[in-house]
Amino acid sequence: MFKKVGILFSILILTTTPAFAHVMNETNLLEDLSITEAAQEVVLLSALGVIPSQDMEQTFRPLDTLTARDLAGWIGYYNRLEGKTLNELSKAAVEEGLISTMEGNATYSLVNEAFFLGELQLENPNEQLTHDEFAKFVAAHVHKKVNGLSLMDKAGFTSGPTGVIERVERKTKKTPKGENVNVYQLTIDGKLFELGLHPRAIADSVDPLVWQGQHIAESWYGSNFDTDTARHLHQDEDKASNEQPVGISEDTVADIALQFIVIGDRSVTPVLQAEEKAFTEEQIPQVVETAKLDEQLSSLTTQPKSVEESSISTTNKSGFLAIGIVLIGGLLAYGFHKRKNSLK
Repeated sequence: MFKKVGILFSILILTTTPAFAHVMNETNLLEDLSITEAAQEVVLLSALGVIPSQDMEQTFRPLDTLTARDLAGWIGYYNRLEGKTLNELSKAAVEEGLISTMEGNATYSLVNEAFFLGELQLENPNEQLTHDEFAKFVAAHVHKKVNGLSLMDKAGFTSGPTGVIERVERKTKKTPKGENVNVYQLTIDGKLFELGLHPRAIADSVDPLVWQGQHIAESWYGSNFDTDTARHLHQDEDKASNEQPVGISEDTVADIALQFIVIGDRSVTPVLQAEEKAFTEEQIPQVVETAKLDEQLSSLTTQPKSVEESSISTTNKSGFLAIGIVLIGGLLAYGFHKRKNSLK
């Protein structure tokens, strides 16, 4: 009797206690990310739904050669095809024409075909690659526009806030299904932002309360669900998502929330790193003027001499030639005179 009461009490606690938002980083996303040099790239690609996380695979196997079957399964997973296993997804991807084969090992050319419709210029198209190399390669091109959309666009990701996290609060809210969940809200530059239910983070800790006082180098909004956000719905092929947060409700989970966040001083996605080095709008006029000045100086050093300069140069040459002839003539006369005296 007491045992049954204990079980019922445990069930009651589990059904009434709010679930916690589940932040995932390289320590809890997959079991072996500690041995890969591409851990951050894997976390990013997991946020985009390119690489399956624990719902389908437990390990990343960074040094394994990527097979065409695994690649087909990943592109099937990314495009939300029907299938409960990677093998089922790989068959569906071939049937849908997303990839041409699932036989043998994958090459850079096959990855290019699957994720970028073959539009990348490759130096080594026929070279095989490991899981590690796949993560680095695809992550380096997440902003590559194909038919007007990048991988970030297809994921429905839009750029989020950067700056110091001034405050972190935990709130209990309801999902669209009426379930209680604990969500985290971040205050940055005096504004409130909500963290997704299953966000990916480049951070030392998966506890957002620890992030207070730390700096966000990069963040991205995405659609918020009560399931794994890596399985998000993709946007229509003819347009990118322009969704932005429309305010944070006190009672319900935000539809759009921060789904990828980088704690630190340096962004992860390559386009943002390029923008950090770009000129600001205020600097552009100064840069243009400097370029014009450099061009003018260059033209001055390479343009033809004027007529006057040419004339002076010719006169100088003629003068030197005349002096040389006189000196040679004098030496010859002196030598002839000396020889004549010696004969006498």
